[in-house]
Amino acid sequence: GGRQRQPGHRAHRGLAVRTVQGHAPARGAPDMKYISTRGGMAPQPFSDILLEGLAPDGGLAVPEQLPQISAETLESWRGLPYADLAFEVLSRFATDIPAEDLRRLTHAAY
Repeated sequence: GGRQRQPGHRAHRGLAVRTVQGHAPARGAPDMKYISTRGGMAPQPFSDILLEGLAPDGGLAVPEQLPQISAETLESWRGLPYADLAFEVLSRFATDIPAEDLRRLTHAAY
Protein backbone atom coordinates (compact mmCIF):
# COMPACT_ATOMS: atom_id res chain seq x y z
CA GLY A 1 0.00 0.00 0.00
CA GLY A 2 0.97 3.58 -0.61
CA ARG A 3 1.37 6.29 1.95
CA GLN A 4 -1.30 8.91 2.24
CA ARG A 5 -0.15 12.51 2.01
CA GLN A 6 -1.62 15.74 3.28
CA PRO A 7 -3.19 18.01 0.63
CA GLY A 8 -0.66 20.57 -0.56
CA HIS A 9 2.25 18.46 0.72
CA ARG A 10 4.32 18.77 -2.45
CA ALA A 11 3.79 22.54 -2.64
CA HIS A 12 5.05 23.01 0.93
CA ARG A 13 8.03 20.74 0.31
CA GLY A 14 8.93 22.68 -2.83
CA LEU A 15 8.81 25.96 -0.92
CA ALA A 16 11.03 24.56 1.84
CA VAL A 17 13.57 23.27 -0.67
CA ARG A 18 13.63 26.53 -2.67
CA THR A 19 14.12 28.47 0.57
CA VAL A 20 17.38 26.68 1.41
CA GLN A 21 18.86 25.96 -2.01
CA GLY A 22 22.08 27.76 -2.78
CA HIS A 23 22.90 28.68 0.83
CA ALA A 24 25.92 27.62 2.85
CA PRO A 25 25.40 25.04 5.62
CA ALA A 26 24.62 26.30 9.12
CA ARG A 27 27.68 27.14 11.24
CA GLY A 28 30.11 25.48 8.82
CA ALA A 29 28.90 22.09 10.08
CA PRO A 30 29.71 18.95 8.12
CA ASP A 31 27.08 18.08 5.54
CA MET A 32 24.52 15.97 7.47
CA LYS A 33 22.72 13.39 5.33
CA TYR A 34 19.77 11.18 6.25
CA ILE A 35 19.16 7.54 5.31
CA SER A 36 16.27 5.13 5.81
CA THR A 37 16.20 2.64 8.66
CA ARG A 38 15.19 0.09 6.00
CA GLY A 39 18.13 0.89 3.71
CA GLY A 40 16.13 1.76 0.59
CA MET A 41 16.84 5.49 0.32
CA ALA A 42 19.87 7.33 -1.01
CA PRO A 43 21.37 9.77 1.54
CA GLN A 44 19.48 13.07 1.47
CA PRO A 45 19.88 16.47 3.17
CA PHE A 46 17.56 17.63 5.95
CA SER A 47 15.45 19.90 3.72
CA ASP A 48 14.61 16.97 1.43
CA ILE A 49 13.35 14.71 4.23
CA LEU A 50 11.77 17.32 6.51
CA LEU A 51 8.24 17.22 5.09
CA GLU A 52 8.29 13.66 3.78
CA GLY A 53 7.21 11.78 6.90
CA LEU A 54 8.43 8.26 6.18
CA ALA A 55 11.23 7.38 3.77
CA PRO A 56 10.10 6.08 0.34
CA ASP A 57 10.69 2.49 1.53
CA GLY A 58 8.51 3.02 4.63
CA GLY A 59 11.44 3.38 7.03
CA LEU A 60 12.34 6.33 9.21
CA ALA A 61 14.82 8.94 7.97
CA VAL A 62 17.73 9.04 10.43
CA PRO A 63 21.13 10.74 10.35
CA GLU A 64 23.90 8.71 8.69
CA GLN A 65 25.96 9.47 11.79
CA LEU A 66 25.37 11.45 14.97
CA PRO A 67 27.25 14.70 15.48
CA GLN A 68 29.90 14.62 18.20
CA ILE A 69 29.49 17.32 20.84
CA SER A 70 32.40 17.95 23.20
CA ALA A 71 32.00 18.32 26.95
CA GLU A 72 33.22 21.90 26.62
CA THR A 73 30.54 22.70 24.05
CA LEU A 74 27.83 21.11 26.19
CA GLU A 75 29.02 23.15 29.17
CA SER A 76 28.92 26.35 27.10
CA TRP A 77 25.27 25.63 26.27
CA ARG A 78 24.25 25.25 29.93
CA GLY A 79 23.02 28.81 30.48
CA LEU A 80 21.50 29.45 27.05
CA PRO A 81 17.87 30.50 26.70
CA TYR A 82 15.75 27.67 25.27
CA ALA A 83 15.49 29.12 21.72
CA ASP A 84 19.27 29.53 21.54
CA LEU A 85 19.83 25.98 22.81
CA ALA A 86 17.35 24.67 20.25
CA PHE A 87 19.27 26.49 17.52
CA GLU A 88 22.59 25.00 18.67
CA VAL A 89 21.19 21.45 18.65
CA LEU A 90 19.22 21.79 15.41
CA SER A 91 22.15 23.38 13.60
CA ARG A 92 24.00 20.06 13.97
CA PHE A 93 21.18 18.22 12.17
CA ALA A 94 19.77 20.77 9.69
CA THR A 95 23.10 21.65 8.09
CA ASP A 96 21.59 22.73 4.76
CA ILE A 97 19.59 25.60 6.30
CA PRO A 98 21.53 28.87 6.59
CA ALA A 99 22.39 29.62 10.22
CA GLU A 100 20.63 32.99 10.24
CA ASP A 101 17.42 31.42 8.88
CA LEU A 102 17.56 28.54 11.36
CA ARG A 103 18.15 30.95 14.26
CA ARG A 104 15.17 33.07 13.15
CA LEU A 105 12.95 29.97 12.83
CA THR A 106 13.89 28.58 16.25
CA HIS A 107 13.30 31.95 17.92
CA ALA A 108 9.92 32.24 16.20
CA ALA A 109 8.99 28.71 17.33
CA TYR A 110 10.12 29.13 20.95
